[in-house]
Amino acid sequence: MKNTNLSNNEDTNHTTDTNQKELLFKQSGDRIRSADNVYTWIADDCVKLRNSYGIDEVPITIPMLFQSAVQKYANNSALATMEDGRWKMITFREYYLEVRTLAKAFLKLGLQRFHSVCILGYNSPEWFYSDLAAIMAGGIAAGIYTTNSSEACLHCLNISNAQIVVVQNNKQVEKILKIKDQAPLLKVIIQYSGKPTHPSVLSWEDIMRIGEKSNDDELDAIIETLAANECCTVMFTSGTTSLPKAVMLSHDNLIFKTKMTEKRVPLNLSNRKILSFLPLSHVAGQIFDLYKGLCGGICIYFADENALRNTIIDNLRACRPTEFLAVPRIWEKIKEHIENYVNNQSLKINRSILHIIDLVDEIQYENEMEGYDHEQLCAKVKDMVGLNEAVVCFSGAAPISMDIKKYLAHFGIRVGEILVDGRNIFMGYMNDYEKTKNAFDKENFFRTGDIGKYDIESRLRITGRIKDLIITSGGENIAPALIEFQVQAELPIISQAVLIGDGKKYLSLLITLKSKKNNETGLPMDEIDPETKSWYRSLGCKYDKVSEIITNRPSEVYNAIQEGINRANLKAISSAQKIQKFTILPREFSHITGELGPTTKLRRWAVYEKYKTEIRDMYSV
Repeated sequence: MKNTNLSNNEDTNHTTDTNQKELLFKQSGDRIRSADNVYTWIADDCVKLRNSYGIDEVPITIPMLFQSAVQKYANNSALATMEDGRWKMITFREYYLEVRTLAKAFLKLGLQRFHSVCILGYNSPEWFYSDLAAIMAGGIAAGIYTTNSSEACLHCLNISNAQIVVVQNNKQVEKILKIKDQAPLLKVIIQYSGKPTHPSVLSWEDIMRIGEKSNDDELDAIIETLAANECCTVMFTSGTTSLPKAVMLSHDNLIFKTKMTEKRVPLNLSNRKILSFLPLSHVAGQIFDLYKGLCGGICIYFADENALRNTIIDNLRACRPTEFLAVPRIWEKIKEHIENYVNNQSLKINRSILHIIDLVDEIQYENEMEGYDHEQLCAKVKDMVGLNEAVVCFSGAAPISMDIKKYLAHFGIRVGEILVDGRNIFMGYMNDYEKTKNAFDKENFFRTGDIGKYDIESRLRITGRIKDLIITSGGENIAPALIEFQVQAELPIISQAVLIGDGKKYLSLLITLKSKKNNETGLPMDEIDPETKSWYRSLGCKYDKVSEIITNRPSEVYNAIQEGINRANLKAISSAQKIQKFTILPREFSHITGELGPTTKLRRWAVYEKYKTEIRDMYSV
């Protein structure tokens, strides 16, 4: 174990409110352990703070942040869950006491410093409690994607030194029970929803009773030894190129990033609300939901489990968030809802006018809409999708199409982009020296893996990923994301487009067509999406299934797709960047079937492997 002595840059100032003694507020100065390097791969190590770029933000621990939030917002609503059609509210004070109780239980069950509590379940108050309790008890919080297999869960448990795993329900319990014997450090399995059916699994009621009977002294002593520059959280990468890596984040990483997000977009609102539905095992979900809530006194509303599949609009309407973060796929779904709504309205709007959105800028668009109440239309659209109270909207986790941003902007829904820098840079990959060392250059700058270029206004724009870079047999270096976006912008009936051409003489394209989703499983079906079926009918196509289109190859459909690709090719900067062939795949991609990661990020290697026959056929002639 490394030296755990703390260096306080300010005199320690302990204050105890006798009316709230159980909260035990102890406001110390900044907590920093001495460190030699800015990165590490060892769980109980610490790191030097990186450049703050002139931003004066005192390093504190997450329990200190939590205590500060309770002092400011004690009786304000912190969390909200839907029960019997109504929101049940939990105050910041209640929230804090639940976390303390759970932290005491973790200690009683044998959680040791710098060992992890893995959490496997959908967003809920219990997820938040488990994460913060693990940190408060001196452990490490580690969220696992709910889509992970048993084998992937085992890898996450072992690489993060997990001693406790908190799971949502029996389905997730079964994954852990299959591999429990292969996780030597695992001591306890806790289930927070429903009644456990296996005798070795503790219920949520069991664990909270253990915590209620435990003494506060041990927990309080541990809280006072925590340092801002040591690991408190592990995020697992999506495993798009290899086994998931365990990304170590310090208290300061998380707090600094969250506070900078708050400062970049300050909102002076009295009733701030966030809808929590993105995976909390991803850093975007944790920063936006968990930590923004503590920093800004924001109430977090938990969506139902089907939000990412098909109920996002219902959840938005129920919550009416003041700020909203979504991945590009969700923004695409919102765009589709708006298109369907507008096209079916009895407003004085000629449907052909709506297509002008793709052709002109906002001023021209508003001129074309003269005689129609554009402001009223925007208000109705935002109310319909539940974003009428949203002051700011963000997109993250993957690049978003300019076509989607432009369309939404015409209805008053403006999507921004999140930038990262400085003290938010992670500590390193746990238990992986080589990957940690290779993640930084000689000057200790983090290698993001992104490629980009400066525009005429000297702004750096991300154009793709180094690992995604295609190098043709002619030596041409091509970033596929931009070309794929251009094709999708020309052909809205396409769900996904994947550029092929690494080591090949020319570029080709795999595409999927928009189809219906199974409401229970979320899996894409063979039947064409009803909202895009009208496009096929306008071409004279009589088929209703993707399989029928692939089998019968109707010329009207294939010619229309080729024409869209031809329009995209006109924007190519060289002939080597033009698409020569395309193939329609039998179904849309999904994280369930493996082509997409948990955050809907494209797993190119998985697509290449799964459709290697189709790829070979495009180059066999």
